[in-house]
Amino acid sequence: MKLVKRREYIIYVFLCFFCLLIFISPDVFSEELSTIEYQQLAAERLQEAALFYDRWQNGGGAENFQQAIIYTASAVEIRPDWDEPWLLLGMLYSEMKADQEAMELATEALINAVEANPANARAQMLLANVLLEQGRFYSAIEQYKSLFAKNENMINGLTITPLTIAYIADGRIEAGIIYLEEMAELYPENYSIGIGRAVLLKSSGKIVAARKVLNEILLDNEIMISLGSTYLSSTEKNYILDLLDSWEEE
Repeated sequence: MKLVKRREYIIYVFLCFFCLLIFISPDVFSEELSTIEYQQLAAERLQEAALFYDRWQNGGGAENFQQAIIYTASAVEIRPDWDEPWLLLGMLYSEMKADQEAMELATEALINAVEANPANARAQMLLANVLLEQGRFYSAIEQYKSLFAKNENMINGLTITPLTIAYIADGRIEAGIIYLEEMAELYPENYSIGIGRAVLLKSSGKIVAARKVLNEILLDNEIMISLGSTYLSSTEKNYILDLLDSWEEE
């Protein structure tokens, strides 16, 4: 996927956005549009932005990315209390990973999305990932923990893996182990938590304990299979076996 990197590009986009605001600002229509019409206008802007973003992702030129930001920003201007435009704006800016200013804008947009709708799990998950990419490990951890507290369905390999990485990178492995042990008590059948615990235990030098956790997951899987149920997919089982093999070599 193409990445946009230059600060000049961000400035250009903002200039285009402010020119567009001359025509779509709520102040211009304050005496003409109803609340419903404002909502419809914002939805139309967001839909246009999504189309431009999709075109850019599928090989379209940089002008599609420019238009995606412009239309998303106008939707935000019209309905700043709506989380979806903020989410898309955060997604767009997070594409510019090499530009620190863009990543900060992504963080601000995603914070606004979560504040507008605390139940927006996609926004909070992306916010945590963006913070992690910026090296803001403590803040990323707090976002993941907040996400799990609000939605247990978000406790999976896609979130536990970066959480464990954040704990390791932040130098707080023991704190991570304690947290995941508490989570394991709450969700004993969630094997992703167990894998995360094992990785942290291994990182702290407790290889025997780490192997024990993974072997217990495999044993539970065999018990579930004997009962006619499912627990681990073949890919997940092979991942655990690979970890055990690599740790045996150490």
